[in-house]
Amino acid sequence: MKTQKNNEVRIHKSFMKVFHVLQAVMNSKEPVTARDVATAVNMTLPNVHRALLTLEEAGLVERWAGGKSYFMLSRTAAYIGGALLTSNAVAKEAYPELLVIREEHGFSSSVSMIYEGSLVNLVVVPMHSHVEDLPLQGQPYELDQWAAGFALGAWFSRFHLDERVRQFVEEASQDNVLDKVVKNGFAEKEIGDRLVELSIPVRDRTNDICAALSVFAPPAQKESAVVVTKSFADKISKRLGYGSLEMQAS
Repeated sequence: MKTQKNNEVRIHKSFMKVFHVLQAVMNSKEPVTARDVATAVNMTLPNVHRALLTLEEAGLVERWAGGKSYFMLSRTAAYIGGALLTSNAVAKEAYPELLVIREEHGFSSSVSMIYEGSLVNLVVVPMHSHVEDLPLQGQPYELDQWAAGFALGAWFSRFHLDERVRQFVEEASQDNVLDKVVKNGFAEKEIGDRLVELSIPVRDRTNDICAALSVFAPPAQKESAVVVTKSFADKISKRLGYGSLEMQAS
């Protein structure tokens, strides 16, 4: 038992060393040497070298083309880190607005984004009677399963290099589905006989589309739900800083 505990402590310490080294590379605005990292995290140079090699093997850091003794965050790590930061910010700012949609308008709603070619719902705030018909929070879905996938596909350019997203956009474009989404200003999809999903993109402070707001309503209330969706997509975008760059420029 004591040996097992000692091993667990040793593994934890090793993990924390690697984590601190990764954090130092992430925090640097330019490529760093092992000596730079050792100074930043107060570790010995051999330990930093071992940690950097571990991170390099895992694909989280890479050698800088300008000098093999310099390290920088890999594109994979930058993408994952950026996606996590974006998802956390969107979820935090969207949640209060989704509560208002439910309490004041009586609709279920969710906010989702594209991650690694799949649609992932960051936050879902349901009406009790809609729970079984709604997407699961955190569950990845194919882009064509929900209106949010079409809303993002119609305007998205950030993930155009992702093969699954590119294929989805190409197939949907052949049927003029995305053209209809752009023309209407929102995507819609029937969810069984009881609900229709209406979805509109959300933008962040860089004016890029970062997510999509979906509102789920009975078909008879579609017209009012469209108004709610447009209004709250704007509100969430503003909470994320959309339009702030234009205001600063003016």
